[in-house]
Amino acid sequence: DQAWDFLAARVAYLNGKDQECWQMCQDLIAKGFASERILRLQLSAAINIPQDLDDGWQPGEVLPESCLPGGVFQAVRRGDRQEVDRLLERHGQAHPENLSSYWLSPAFWLNPIRGWIA
Repeated sequence: DQAWDFLAARVAYLNGKDQECWQMCQDLIAKGFASERILRLQLSAAINIPQDLDDGWQPGEVLPESCLPGGVFQAVRRGDRQEVDRLLERHGQAHPENLSSYWLSPAFWLNPIRGWIA
C-alpha cells in the first residue's frame, strides 16, 4: 500500500498538485515510512506551495539510502534482529523497486539455506 501511496504522490507532483503531493508524503511519514525519496518529493512539492504550509514546518530527518547498508551492519553486529527487520521492511514496503532492502536482509540469504539443510 505504501508503494502505491508514494507512486500516487509522485503522480500528483508531476500533475502540478503540489499541496496534494505534500500531504500524501506527510501521511506516509506519519505512518512511519519516512525515507530519503519521500522526503525529497515532499521538499520538491513544498517549494511550489506558496504560503499554505505551517510557519513552523521543518522537513523530517532521515538517513540517506546510502546509509542503509551501514545501519543494517550495525544492527546485525549488535544482534538486534528486530531493528534489521524494521529498517528493511519499512524501506521495502515503501520502495519495492529498490532491491537493496531485499539483498541486505539476512533472511533473504539464510532462509533458502535453512530450507536445504532441513
